[in-house]
Amino acid sequence: MKNITILLPIYKLEEDESVMLKNALTSVEEFYNDVKLTIICPSDIKKLFDSFDFGQKLEVKILENKTEQTDFITQINMGIDDCDTEWFSILEIDDSYKSIWLSSMNEYIKAHQWNVDVFLPVVRDVDDKGKFLVFTNESAWAYGFTEKQGILDNEVLL
Repeated sequence: MKNITILLPIYKLEEDESVMLKNALTSVEEFYNDVKLTIICPSDIKKLFDSFDFGQKLEVKILENKTEQTDFITQINMGIDDCDTEWFSILEIDDSYKSIWLSSMNEYIKAHQWNVDVFLPVVRDVDDKGKFLVFTNESAWAYGFTEKQGILDNEVLL
């Protein structure tokens, strides 16, 4: 049974986004045995997917957002509400997964017996002098990020 849903919110799909979508989908294809993909999008974009070929392997669900709120957060919340797996991951249209993503996530799930709520690749941002600025996870999706993943519990974050 697949226990991870990948949520892919799409609120705009023009030429640039179509290229990004293709790259994002390509990065998910190798995990087809282990994941479900849910694309959350407004009605006008859903129509474009009616004849879209996702291939034979990947399990894809198109979740139509019929509301007037089609921003990123609304799309994600709709996907989470619809999710029927134990875990979910959010994939933005301009991002892609590294080939180690699933094995790394599964390794941490199996290795840590406590109740883990969120897995994030945490990055320590510094200024040009090496002085600590902030912990973030956004730059982890940027090109060339580390291929190591870790977890922090709430006590560490506090």
